[in-house]
Amino acid sequence: MFEEIPGWQYIGDTAWQHLVLRDVKAMIERDRNRPSIILWGVRINESPDHTGLYQRTNALAHELDPTRQTGGVRDFLESEFLEDVFTYNDFSNSVLNPIHQPYLITEFGGHMFPTKSWDHEERRIQHAQLHAKVQNLQIGCDKVAGAIGWCAFDYNTHREFGSGDRICHHGVMDIFRLPKWAAYLYGSQLPPNRLLSCKSQRIGP
Repeated sequence: MFEEIPGWQYIGDTAWQHLVLRDVKAMIERDRNRPSIILWGVRINESPDHTGLYQRTNALAHELDPTRQTGGVRDFLESEFLEDVFTYNDFSNSVLNPIHQPYLITEFGGHMFPTKSWDHEERRIQHAQLHAKVQNLQIGCDKVAGAIGWCAFDYNTHREFGSGDRICHHGVMDIFRLPKWAAYLYGSQLPPNRLLSCKSQRIGP
């Protein structure tokens, strides 16, 4: 799990920035005993550089949990590198050459190739191939620590965004958590006893 503080692109005034520090503290104090956490996200997703704020969030994370590394998700490679891992959203549909290391791709795909579970076969194949292509490229590049596709599941949104049906079809599974073909790419990397299944799961006793 790479866990990030809330927010997207926007950085506010001094009072707003105090809330960001509050969120870093609350996130780490709540979840630092969870062994699944491997990286703290201490930067507002896809925000511009802000040296003072992100020096403070990074220092606070290290103070509260000196056992884990920090990252800060960006959408431009030339960003100032203050954390332990340079985390970057790469929507090139390829793998760009990193400037800084260690380097983790934290988003790819998504809005670059939205795919509905009922789209025609060719598009569903291309969707799976995009995920396969990026994973193949990052595995073959010793400068890249890994790549996380955006995103696991389709999700609700407003009607002006995406396809106009109030759903972002960016996931490898649909909004009901049923796998699209791209999900089977990831499933193929699991042991046979953990393969994805479209069979419904029983809920309740």
